[in-house]
Amino acid sequence: MADDDTIFFHRKLPHIQPKDSIFFITFRLFGSLPAGIIAALKEEYESELRLAKGESHANREEFDPAMLHRRYFERFDEFLEKYSEGPKYLSTPEIAQIVVDAINWGNGIRYTTVCYCIMPNHVHLVIDVGGRTVEPYPQRSSYVLSRIMESLKRHSARRSNTVLHRTGHFWQKESYDHVIRDGNELNSIIRYIVDNPVKAGLVSSYNQWPWTYFNEGYFLL
Repeated sequence: MADDDTIFFHRKLPHIQPKDSIFFITFRLFGSLPAGIIAALKEEYESELRLAKGESHANREEFDPAMLHRRYFERFDEFLEKYSEGPKYLSTPEIAQIVVDAINWGNGIRYTTVCYCIMPNHVHLVIDVGGRTVEPYPQRSSYVLSRIMESLKRHSARRSNTVLHRTGHFWQKESYDHVIRDGNELNSIIRYIVDNPVKAGLVSSYNQWPWTYFNEGYFLL
C-alpha cells in the first residue's frame, strides 16, 4: 500500500507521484511511432531487465533499474526523432504555440515550469509541483501529475484539432514520466532537453530553436 506521500496510477506503466517532486515528462503525438517499434523496444527492455536482475543476483551486486530505464527511454526518444512517417503537427508554429500556451496556463498555479522543448512530434517537459494542492486530494501537498497532464493534453488537443480541421486522437494516451532525484540529475535532464533540436539536426545551437525554454532559477551553471 502506498503511504500518504505517494499516489499511484496504472495504465500501461506505473506512475509514481511523490509529493513536492520535480517531474520529467515526455508526451507524443498519436501515431508518432508504429506499434511494432514500441513492442520491439519493450521486448528489448524486458530482456535486458531479466538479464541484469540475474547477473545482479549472481554477483550480489546492487541492481539499478533507473539506469536501465533511462537507456530504454533514450532509445525510444531516438526513434521519435528519426521516424519520418508519422504526424509532425508540432512543426507548425501555430500548433507549437498552442502547446506553449497550455503549459504556461498551469505555470504558477498548478506547477512551476522548469523546462520544455517542443519537437515536431513530441514534447519534453519538466515541472515542479511542490507546495500545491488539488481536489479531491486537499490533504496532499502536490498536484496529481495525471490530472495535470490530462488537462494540458485535452485543451491543447481540442484547439490544435480545430486549427488543423481534423478530428480524432491528437496525443498518445500514455506519457513517460520520471521523478528527478537531485540537482545533478535535474541539470543533466535540462541539458538533454535543450539539446534535443541540435541532436536531431534541426538547428546548430539550442538557442536557435524557438520552442525551447528553461527556468534559469533551476539550472546550475
